[in-house]
Amino acid sequence: MATLIEHWEQRGVHLYEDGGRLRYYCGADGLPEDIRHLVGHERSRLLAYLAPTDPLASHLGGLRQAYWLGEHSAFSQGSAAYLHLVYAGAVPTAAQLQAALPRLLALHPILAYTLDAQAPRFKPLVAPQLMVEQQVAAEGTDPRRCTALADSAMPIAPLTAEQPLFRLVLVAGPHERCLHVVYRLALFDAPAVQIFIGDLLALVAGDSPLQAQGYAPAQVAAWSRAQRLARFKARHYWLQKIPQLAAGPDLPLARRRQASATPARFIEHRVVLTPALQQALSAAARHHRVSLNAVLLTVYLQTLARWSGRTTVTCSVMYSTRTLLGPEFARTIGNFADTLLLDLPSQPLAFAACAQRVQQDLYGALQHAAYDGVSVVREWIREHDQRLDSSEPPMPYVFSSLLEMDLPAPPLQQTDHAMMTPQIWIDAQAFASEAGLCLSWDEREGLFEPGLVAQAFEHFHGALERLANQPSTWELSELALPESLLARVDAFNHCTRPLPRQALHQGLSRQAALRPDAPALLSAGSSLSFAELLRLASRLASHLNENGVGPSDHVVVRGSRDSANVVAIYAVLMAGATYVPVSKSSPVRRVHSIITQAAATTVLGDDAADIAAVLASPVNWSLDYRHWLASPEAQGAAIAPAYPAVDSSLAYLMFTSGTTGTPKGVAVSHRAAFNTLLDCRERFAIDAQDRLLGVSEFSFDLSVFDLFMPALCGCALILPANGERAEPQAWLDAARTHGATVWNSVPAIMEMALGYARAVGLPAPAASVRLWMASGDWIALGLPERLRELTPGSRFVALGGATEAAIWSNCFEVQQVHPEWPSIPYGRPLSNQRFYILDALGRRCPPGVKGMLYIAGDGLAAGYIHDRQRTEQAFFIEPGLQQRVYRTGDMGRLRMDGEIEFLGREDLQVKLNGMRVELAEIDAVLGRAPGVEQVAVCVDAAGALYGFFVAGQPAPSGPQLLAFAAQYLNPYMLPVQLFALAQMPLSANGKVDRGALVALLPGLCEPGEPVQEVGFSARQELLLSCVQRVLPAVRGAADSWFDMGASSLHAVHILLGLNTELGLDLSLADIYAYPSVSALLGHVQGTGRRHRNRVDFCAGSGEPQPLLVLVHPVGGALSCYWPMIRATREDFQVIGLCADAGQRFDTLEDQALEYLEQLQDSLQAARPVVLAGWSFGGVLAVEMARLLSDRGRQQLALVTLDAGAPLDSVVQLPPSLLQQLFQDDLEHCAQIQATGQAVAEVCESATQERFALFCRHYAALLDYRYRAPACPTWHLQASVEQPSSGLRPLAGQDRDAHCLTLAGDHYSILSGAALEQILLSLAAAVREVSAADDRQAGT
Repeated sequence: MATLIEHWEQRGVHLYEDGGRLRYYCGADGLPEDIRHLVGHERSRLLAYLAPTDPLASHLGGLRQAYWLGEHSAFSQGSAAYLHLVYAGAVPTAAQLQAALPRLLALHPILAYTLDAQAPRFKPLVAPQLMVEQQVAAEGTDPRRCTALADSAMPIAPLTAEQPLFRLVLVAGPHERCLHVVYRLALFDAPAVQIFIGDLLALVAGDSPLQAQGYAPAQVAAWSRAQRLARFKARHYWLQKIPQLAAGPDLPLARRRQASATPARFIEHRVVLTPALQQALSAAARHHRVSLNAVLLTVYLQTLARWSGRTTVTCSVMYSTRTLLGPEFARTIGNFADTLLLDLPSQPLAFAACAQRVQQDLYGALQHAAYDGVSVVREWIREHDQRLDSSEPPMPYVFSSLLEMDLPAPPLQQTDHAMMTPQIWIDAQAFASEAGLCLSWDEREGLFEPGLVAQAFEHFHGALERLANQPSTWELSELALPESLLARVDAFNHCTRPLPRQALHQGLSRQAALRPDAPALLSAGSSLSFAELLRLASRLASHLNENGVGPSDHVVVRGSRDSANVVAIYAVLMAGATYVPVSKSSPVRRVHSIITQAAATTVLGDDAADIAAVLASPVNWSLDYRHWLASPEAQGAAIAPAYPAVDSSLAYLMFTSGTTGTPKGVAVSHRAAFNTLLDCRERFAIDAQDRLLGVSEFSFDLSVFDLFMPALCGCALILPANGERAEPQAWLDAARTHGATVWNSVPAIMEMALGYARAVGLPAPAASVRLWMASGDWIALGLPERLRELTPGSRFVALGGATEAAIWSNCFEVQQVHPEWPSIPYGRPLSNQRFYILDALGRRCPPGVKGMLYIAGDGLAAGYIHDRQRTEQAFFIEPGLQQRVYRTGDMGRLRMDGEIEFLGREDLQVKLNGMRVELAEIDAVLGRAPGVEQVAVCVDAAGALYGFFVAGQPAPSGPQLLAFAAQYLNPYMLPVQLFALAQMPLSANGKVDRGALVALLPGLCEPGEPVQEVGFSARQELLLSCVQRVLPAVRGAADSWFDMGASSLHAVHILLGLNTELGLDLSLADIYAYPSVSALLGHVQGTGRRHRNRVDFCAGSGEPQPLLVLVHPVGGALSCYWPMIRATREDFQVIGLCADAGQRFDTLEDQALEYLEQLQDSLQAARPVVLAGWSFGGVLAVEMARLLSDRGRQQLALVTLDAGAPLDSVVQLPPSLLQQLFQDDLEHCAQIQATGQAVAEVCESATQERFALFCRHYAALLDYRYRAPACPTWHLQASVEQPSSGLRPLAGQDRDAHCLTLAGDHYSILSGAALEQILLSLAAAVREVSAADDRQAGT
C-alpha cells in the first residue's frame, strides 16, 4: 500500500481518509481511470492503511523510518539509533523508580509500544513490563561515565527482542549511584527526553505532572492526515530544487576501515564559547540581519566544503516540528524531529552575504519541510548519485541546533552522553549551557584518518571566534585556516639554505685542477678525464664564439648519446649560450618545430646528412661536432671562456610534449638546476668515488643530473653502449664493468633491467649500486624491495617534480613499503623549493584533502620559451600565497604524517560510465597483485578500459588479476580485458607510452572472421550498431559481449534494444545462449525449439558428463555465474536458468515446475545432477530438488550459495528498503545503468522491468518456507552476514546438510578463493551421489 500511494502521489494524486471514506486531492484533470479502478479494488486495504484502528501503531515516515532502516543495515554504517545519558545527583532508589513507572506509563501510553521488527511502525508490547535494572560499575570505570554500563558498546536490545523503547539502569560505584537512561531515537527527540526524565522524577517526588493530550486517537489521526497532505503539497518545491542541489561533502576517509562486530561509536569534539563570546557573536549576527543558527550553519557548510576541496556541499539539517503541532502535543513523548537538505551558495560571497543566502534558503526549506529530508535524499540519489558504493549513506553530515528550543533544565546533573545514529558520519550540534554556547561534533569512529576531523572542528570554532571578535571577518569571502593548521601545512616548506651563485659547468675547471686524470666520462668507445673534457669543451666553445655563438643564443645539440655529445653540451654552456638537446630519434618535422620555437641560431650534430635534413629558419650556422673534435683544431690546451658564467642566464631549453600537439620549450636557468644538484649532492653524499650510470636521453631532464654532477663533485658519468636504444644488457654491462654506484632513471628502465637480469640468470648484475634514484613515472610498490634483493643494503629514493621546476622538487627515501600504502609517498620538498596543495579556488588544502600540486622556490623555470600564453597559464603569482608558482597538473594531498602523497595526473582522469576515475589508481592496485612487475591501463576511442602488464614469477593470468583488482576497485573501474606483454612500450624519455598501448589494441582485440550469412549482412550491421550503443567495447559481429565486459543489466539493455528497435522476439535466455551478433543471427535464422528460460552454456563431449544446473538469483540474470561457468565447463554439462520478465508464477513451486519441464530431455540420462543456486536461486533450486526427489530421481545433489528463506513469521518490507536492496544488488553485481549508451526509453524500461521482476521474486521468497529435499545437500554461507532483509540462512535451517562457511560477503564468494571452495563442494556432491549409486547397483 505504501508503494502504491507513493506512486500515486508522484503522479499528482493525494489519497486520504475522512469519516471512514476515501477522499482524493488532485489537479484539474481529475482522478485517472487506472487509479480510480485500483482504488475501488483495494478500498478496504487502503482504508486500513490510511486510518489504522490503532493510530499509535501507524507506519513510520521520514527520519523515524530512516532510523528503522538503519538498524536493518541497508547501509554500511547501519546500527540502532539511541541516546545514552548519565544522570548524577539526588538519584532515586530502584524501588522508587519502579513504583513510578506504572504511573508514567498511564501518563504516556506510547511507552507501552515497541518497534515492529518486520515493518517500520510501532506496535504494542505483548506484556508491557517496565523494569529498572541495577548494575555495579564496570571495573575501573566511573559510574558517571557511559562506559560504566556493562554493555555500553551496544546498550540497546535488537529490534527482534521487542523490548521497551527506553532502558533504565542504576549503576553503583564506590561512592555514588548514577542513573543511566538509554532512549531509542525513533521515539525520543530532545524535548521528549526532557519530558520523560522530568515526569519520572516528578512522579517519584509525589507530584502530578500535567496529562499529555496528544495520545488521543483522534488527535494522532488528525495530525497524521495533516502531515500527509502537507507532504504532498511540498513535494513540488523540492522536485524543482533537487536538480540544482549540490552533492554531499567528500571528506577524505581512512584508507583502511576495519570491520567490527559492533557498530562504531562516536568520538566527540567539543568546545564551549564563553557567554561573552556568545553575546558578541549574536550581536554581530543581528547587525548583519541573520540568526545565530544561520551563522553556525554557514560556517559548518563552509568547513565541510573546505575539507572536501569543493566550492559548495549539501548537508542534512535537523529541525523540530513541535512548535507547529499545537498545545495538545507540547507534552507528548515522540520524535517530532526531521531533516531537510541545505547547500552552500556556489559563488564567492562575503561571509555576511553568504549567511544571508543560507538563512533565506533555510526559511524556504522550512516552509516546505513536510516533504521530509529522507524523501528528498532518495530523489536526489536518482538525479545525482555518484557514490562509489551504494552502501555508503548519501548525506551523512548533519547539523542540529537546540538554541531556539525552550528546554527546561534537567532535574539531575547530566554527566556524560553517548549517541549512535545510523547513516551519520559527522553530527554537529549547538546548544546553550550555563558555561556558554556549546559546540559539538560527533565523529563516527574509525571512518576518518585520526586527527582529520579534529582539525576541521578547530577551524569551525576558530572561525566563529573570529566572527565574534573581528568585524572585518564578515566581509571576507573565505575564512582562513587557523594559524596552527597553516603552520602544519607549511612545515615541510621550511627548507631554505644558502645557494652559491654558480653555473652548471663552472665546476669542471675546478675538478680538472684537483683531479685532472680522474675519469669524468666512462664508456665502451672512449673515456675522458676531467682535463680532457675541459680541454675539448673549451676549445669547441672558443670555436663557437668565433662563429658568432654567444650569450642569448640557443643552440640545438642533436647527436648520439656518447662522450662527444657531452663535450658539445659543455661547449655550448662555456660559450655563454643555452643548449637545446634534441634526440636523434626525433622526427625531422618535430626538430623543425623545436628550432622555430626556440629561435635557435645554431645546430650542432654528429652527422652531416642529418644536419642538412633538420636545418630550418632561423638557423644561420651549423657544425658537425664529431668531425670537428677529430680535427687538428680540437687539439691543444684548454682555452679560458670568453664570457663569464652567469647563474641567472638560461642553461637549457628542454622540450616536452604539449597538449596541442606542439612541443613546449621549458627554459631553465643555471641557478634553478644548480640548486637541485647541490641538494642531491649533500642529501645523498655523492662524491668523487661515485660512478653515475647515465641511461636517460639528453633531451630528458633526468640527464641534467647525469651530465653536471661530475662537474660539481668529481664523480664519473658512465655512458652505456648503444645509447640510442633501450638496451638492458648494455646498461648492466656498463654498470658491472665500471662499478656504477648511482642509478638514476625512470622506474620502467629499472624494471626492464630487473626483468632482463632474471630472464638470462645474471648473477649480481648491479652489485655495486648503492643508490637507486627513481622518478618521472609511477613507481610500483614492489620495485624497491626487488631492487634491494638485487643489491642488498642499497638505498631507494623516489623523486618527483616537473621539468618546469629543474628536474626534481621533492624526494622520499623508501626504507620499507608499508602494507597500507596505496603508492610510494611523494615525500618533502628539496632545499629552496616549496610545495603547495591548492583546491579549485586556489585555497590551501587542509591535511588529507586532495588538491592540485603547485611548486614555488628557486627551482622554477623562467617559463616556456617564446610562448607567453602558455607561460602565463602555468607560471603566475598566486594571490593567496603572493608567490610565483608553477601549476603542475599533478594531484596530491598532504598525509596526516606530513608527507605528500601523489594521486596521479589531472590529465589521467577519465570518465567511465559517468564516474571520474584516476587511471593511476587502477595502475597502483593492479601493480600490487602477486607476480606483476609493471602495469598500465588506458582508454580506447570507444571509452572502453584496457590493461597491460609485465609478469614476473609466478606469472598471473588476466582473469586472476581482474579477480585481485575486484577486491579493491569498484566494478566500473575494472578493465574489460588485460593483456600480458614482454615489456612495456616506452616513450623517448623512458616513461610508459600509453598512446602506444592504445595503438596495440586493434591487433589484440581483432575480432574473428565474420560469419557470412546470405541475406543477413545488412541485418547484421543493424544488430551490431544496436549492441554497440549499449556496449561500445563490442567491435565485431563475432565478439562475445560477455567477454567484452557485459553485465546482466547490459544483457537486459541489449535484449530490449533488439526487440524494441529491430522488432525481434528474443528472450533473455537467447542473449546468454548466443552471446554475439553472429551467433544470435544464426539462432534467429534457425527454426529449432527455443526454451524461454534455459541456456545451454556447454554441452560436454565424449562420455556423458555430470549435469550442473545453475538457477538465477533474484534479479533473474546469470552473469554472476560466469566465473563458475568458466571453471566448470570442462567437468560438467552446464545449463543455466534465467528469468523472463514476461512470465508470472503464483508460487515458487509453480516456477520450479516450469523450469523442470524445460530440463526434461537433459534429465533422462542416468548421470549425476547437481542443482545449484546463489541467493534466491538457491531457494528455487531447493524447491526443484524437492520436486525431483519426490519423483524418485536418483543421483541428485543440491548446492546452495548464501541462500536464505523466512522463518515462521510473516515478514513485511517497506518499499524504501526493497528499493535499497534492489539498488544494492545492481551495484554489487557490477551492473550499470547505460545512460547515454542505449536508447533512453530502453534504459528506463530495462530498469523498471528488472525492478518489477526483483519485487515479484522477493515477494514469492517471503511467502516461502524451507522444506529440506531428500537428497545430499550442501549449504554454503558467506562469513559476512547479509544486511537484514527478513531472511535467515538455509545453513541454520537444515541440520542434516553439509554446512560450510566461505570467507567473504554475499557477493564476493562467487569469485576468488571462495570460488575454489564452491568448486570443491560441487566435486564432492558428484562423488557422493555417484558412490551412492554404485552402492545401490551393488546391492
